[in-house]
Amino acid sequence: MENLKYQDGKLEILDQRLLPNEAKWLPIDSKEAAFEAIQTLAVRGAPAIGIFAAFSMALFGKDDPAACKAYLDSARPTAVNLSWATARLAKVMEPSCSAAIFWHRASPRPTPPWARARDLSTR
Repeated sequence: MENLKYQDGKLEILDQRLLPNEAKWLPIDSKEAAFEAIQTLAVRGAPAIGIFAAFSMALFGKDDPAACKAYLDSARPTAVNLSWATARLAKVMEPSCSAAIFWHRASPRPTPPWARARDLSTR
């Protein structure tokens, strides 16, 4: 089931607090709305939180990526995927980031934290 969509310049998430009884799309139009969605568990699941935070940061953190990262990370301080995704995006949003550097920084890296935790839990 799709839980995040970006269409016509607008970001929306499926409000997971209402599932399975109701499917309602929640518009996210600011970093404050993104913060609230993360904090109130409108978006759930470690990978989904990370993806949603990165989308939100790209849309609403253009003026000050570092401040936006810190703000979104504070919505759920223990969410590893959240801070991992925002840290990666912050690197590519730096003003000095050229196209070549962007692709280098955005390229696959060693195993992300959530995958390491999953691997450890199966031992």
